[in-house]
Amino acid sequence: MTRRAISGSVIAVMALVVLGMAPAGADIVDQHVILSHEYPAGQAAYDYSPTMVQSGDIQEYYWCGYGPAHAKATDDPRIVSASDVIYHATYNVKTHVKTAPIPVLTETPDTWDERWVCNLSVVMGFAPFGDGQTYAAALYYVGSSTKLGTHNSIGVAFTNDWTHFRKWSAPVLSPPAQPQSACQHEDGTTGQWVWNYGFGQPSAHNDNGHAGLSVFYTDACAHPAPEFRATTTDGVRFTNAGQLNSNGLDGNQPPANPALAFNPAENAWYMASETASALRAATINGTLTHERARWSFTLYRIPANGLLSGNATAWQPLVTVDTNLTGYETNGTPHSPETCTATCSTSTATCRWTFK
Repeated sequence: MTRRAISGSVIAVMALVVLGMAPAGADIVDQHVILSHEYPAGQAAYDYSPTMVQSGDIQEYYWCGYGPAHAKATDDPRIVSASDVIYHATYNVKTHVKTAPIPVLTETPDTWDERWVCNLSVVMGFAPFGDGQTYAAALYYVGSSTKLGTHNSIGVAFTNDWTHFRKWSAPVLSPPAQPQSACQHEDGTTGQWVWNYGFGQPSAHNDNGHAGLSVFYTDACAHPAPEFRATTTDGVRFTNAGQLNSNGLDGNQPPANPALAFNPAENAWYMASETASALRAATINGTLTHERARWSFTLYRIPANGLLSGNATAWQPLVTVDTNLTGYETNGTPHSPETCTATCSTSTATCRWTFK
């Protein structure tokens, strides 16, 4: 993501790069979808955390961006307002026509997701409400009711037309809510107990083409934050399936903002995880901000039976995506499109990953 001022306005340019990855290790950046988003002058401009599914020739893109109409005050002097919303745009792979970004999912006042609606992952095919209605896609996202964007939970919303969503009323994955719990820490200066980040960065994978689903998420109540797998048969009621294996990752630390996809032909999981050591301060028009950005991530593979912790099997690094490969300053928040499982077939043996 880059930010630049043009003609009195600010344009956030998000390059959604599709990486083709063959089992032999050959990597090809085979598609750059540039989604430009114009903001009024004087406003923050950012777009990140993309996710995509493809239906026919149309790629449906969703990402987190600045929503000026949804700004709320925060308690952090570095952050003027809590204004994250989820945007949508499409790209036709045959005609190369793109639609203009529009906000499609925002906060719900006086509920658990009244702020910081962001960090999303989309999958296809659900019937969660028991009313006979089947939805084309489910979008898992992070939200919070706190001014600082702490104690986050993961919720889900469903759509049939890609732009109008029906939210599940409660979060589907939530950290402990009790005072002085595992998701709080004592401030060394004030002595007050304050919330940690909570749950975030969901990566959803449709296991069976219907509602058999895995959501991988970061438990940032702890540090370093472990990654967990939760499973569901209806898209909304989850069971904790265990913590992910960290063997072979950067510093053997938990994965950072990862995305996962399963290849049934190999009986193996693929994971794209940001490089923990490749972290630096981000800039806006040359000015350092409190934000941090990573410039590389690595694609790994592991046999299915080695996915969870307690297993000696190590993740096998396949390729690192960085500035040298893409030409972009930051390369992070990777996501695997829903088509990855189908694309990872015996005939094509290729996975494609979308990242900013």
